[in-house]
Amino acid sequence: MPSEVLDLGTPQPKQVEFLTDTHNVVAFGGARGGGKSWVVDCKAKVMSYACPGITQIIVRKTYPELTENHIVPLTRALQCYHPDRHRRLAVYNDSKKTITFPNGSRILFRYLEREKDLGLPRYGVRYHVPGRGHAVHGGYVQDFVGLCAWYK
Repeated sequence: MPSEVLDLGTPQPKQVEFLTDTHNVVAFGGARGGGKSWVVDCKAKVMSYACPGITQIIVRKTYPELTENHIVPLTRALQCYHPDRHRRLAVYNDSKKTITFPNGSRILFRYLEREKDLGLPRYGVRYHVPGRGHAVHGGYVQDFVGLCAWYK
C-alpha cells in the first residue's frame, strides 16, 4: 500500500449527513452544482479503503458526464497516473472503466444513455455499493438498479 495520504477535502453539512449515514439505502439529491458527484466520489474512496475487496459502481447518463464528473476527479485524487508507480493509490484501467485498489476493492464506471450502453450481464452480478448519478432515469435503469441494489 502506498504511503501517500488521501485528502478527502471538506464536506458541506448535508454531505456530512450522507457520508455518516448508516442506512442500507441513502438518497442524496439537490440542485445542479450541489455537490452530489463529489460526495459519491468521496464515499466511494472511503468505502474502497474501509472494506477490502468491495465492488462499487458509479453510473451516469452519458459517458462524457461520467468522465468529467467522476473518472477524471477520482483518477486525479487517487494519483492513478503518477509517474512514480509507488505513489499511485489505485490503478485505472480505461478499457474496463475500472479503478482497482491494492486491497482488491474496485470502482466500476458505467453510463446508460441507451440500454445497451451498460455493457454488463443482466444476471449473476452483485455490486456492494451502487452509486447512481442524478441524471440517470428510464425504465431500463430501474431494472439495473434492482440488479445492483445489494448492499453490504
